[in-house]
Amino acid sequence: MALIPQVQAALRDQGYEHVALAPMWAALWTIPISQVASLLEDLRDPSVAMLLEGQLTMINNNFLKFLKIYNDSNRHRYQRSITERDQAAEQDGQQCVVTKAPDPHKCHIFPFSALNHQDYTGGSFLVSMARFWGEDRIRTLSRKLGGRYAPGATNNMNIVDTCANMISLSPQLHDCWLRGYFAFEPMGEARRFDGQYNTGASTPTVSESTRATPPRAAKKLKPLPEEYSIQLRFHWLKDTTIPTLKSLVDFSVDPITIFKQPVPNQPDPKCYLAAVDLSNWRPVENGQIITIKAQERGLLPDYDILLLQWDVLRMWRLAGGADPEIYSFDSDDDTDEDLAVTVGKTTEDSQMQMVDQPHDTFRRRNQGSSETAVTSNQDLYNPRGNYKGDDPDATPPTDQGDLA
Repeated sequence: MALIPQVQAALRDQGYEHVALAPMWAALWTIPISQVASLLEDLRDPSVAMLLEGQLTMINNNFLKFLKIYNDSNRHRYQRSITERDQAAEQDGQQCVVTKAPDPHKCHIFPFSALNHQDYTGGSFLVSMARFWGEDRIRTLSRKLGGRYAPGATNNMNIVDTCANMISLSPQLHDCWLRGYFAFEPMGEARRFDGQYNTGASTPTVSESTRATPPRAAKKLKPLPEEYSIQLRFHWLKDTTIPTLKSLVDFSVDPITIFKQPVPNQPDPKCYLAAVDLSNWRPVENGQIITIKAQERGLLPDYDILLLQWDVLRMWRLAGGADPEIYSFDSDDDTDEDLAVTVGKTTEDSQMQMVDQPHDTFRRRNQGSSETAVTSNQDLYNPRGNYKGDDPDATPPTDQGDLA
């Protein structure tokens, strides 16, 4: 995209090239071209660029903190709602929505551990992304993820621990999701199907062999219950060779040229992992459509939270996919030298060739893809950084929030 290098040039001209870090570069590759053009125009105005420098710095700093919410080890403040968990599992038929594997994990799309950071969840990174995502979207997410919450209350505004923030995944896929190896792209808001009647004639019929007898009315069909559905597109995500989230990035670099590749003569099991749909033994492929249905809209995964997962995971993988554990959650004083040593160990361990993915996946949100049978997988690689996905069905205090 020719506009992205121009953004860095504009930052350089205004003396703000220090904000050209990995999170900002990744964000530019995940937003519409029109948004990039608008940012470029504003950066060329010195008075506006001065304000933007602070906003872009916030994106870089707060994205790191936002990622660390997903890996928070302090999960003892709140206990998971068993009722919501069981309802989500029942809704998904007690099987993984991707692989159809039985006994899935009931995963939080936005991490359950975020309830430990409600003030931060509703602000900081989300607020800083308003320039790219729009103020309306930020207000909606802040209400859903950072709103009032009290365990067992019936008037919670926060939907983190509800069916709307849960999805069933096999243990292997759950772990891969936590590591950012794949993401779900929501194809639109949940839709309602009236389900009026089954197919069949509803007018009187006459048989050729019984013309002398009076016509008999066809049996009336009972109306079907209303049904809602949401469609998700499955994407394998590669990470890049960018070493840390605090790395300066050359904005002229095309992501496809810096995706990690396997090291010759150094076999890596993660290069050969794949997902398989247990219902037909077909591989899970890029762009495959998954349809989730429910008789109530509130039982479906929430579109806004799914979209947040989609954007955050793409940014995280494009920015190198380094494990957020290498950064201290409460400290803003990490030095680049300290980070480089730790990240070096992580990146050496994560050289991989992932399933081929179209370069434009990072650019366009709604590319067409024909719907295929849900192919799922039973064995996958390791998603995001070095997250360790524990069983969300374990006792509530040890439940790990899951990122989509």
